[in-house]
Amino acid sequence: FPPGHRVRVWCLELVNDARFDQTIIFAILASSVCLALDMPRLDPASELAYWLTQLNYVWTWLFFFKLLFKVVAYGFAFAPDAYVKNPWNLLDLAIVTVSFLVLLADTFPALQPLKTLRVLRVLRPLRLLSRNAGMKLVIVSLFKAMPSVSNVFAVVVLFQLVFAILGMQMFSGTLGACTEPSIDRAELCFAPPSPPPLALAPALAP
Repeated sequence: FPPGHRVRVWCLELVNDARFDQTIIFAILASSVCLALDMPRLDPASELAYWLTQLNYVWTWLFFFKLLFKVVAYGFAFAPDAYVKNPWNLLDLAIVTVSFLVLLADTFPALQPLKTLRVLRVLRPLRLLSRNAGMKLVIVSLFKAMPSVSNVFAVVVLFQLVFAILGMQMFSGTLGACTEPSIDRAELCFAPPSPPPLALAPALAP
């Protein structure tokens, strides 16, 4: 759609509406609760399993339409504020794609290997990070601090290595004990085999 098209203008107004944002936040929280209730040992024939399956369809299509509205509003790739130019939108795109692949695997038996992607649904709660500026700032700060954190981790590992070598040199073998004081090696400290029980002599008849 061109920038002035009424469909694109309507989508832009929709995605910038606070009520739309609150609805998406509620959907993210509700879908996260559904993921927590979807236990591996849940009986597939139970009513809870049925409703979780139906709600999974609802959340998948809801997030797909949210993605579609944002693509129409901002453009997909070549506009100045295109959808794929935002890393958080790429995360959202990956989650929606995985959700549809899992639905296809549940529908078509030939795609059963794709069911392993079901574990990636745990990324759904990460959508909340893109809805809060403070959370996004924390994540960005953590990624920027990773090089410094790796340097600190290397220093800590080196200190641990020094103390480990020092402990091996000072205490290796000295904290063990054997019932025989003259033995100072673990492989030599074992109980001698017990002698076989003596056979009782038969009683002599009077």
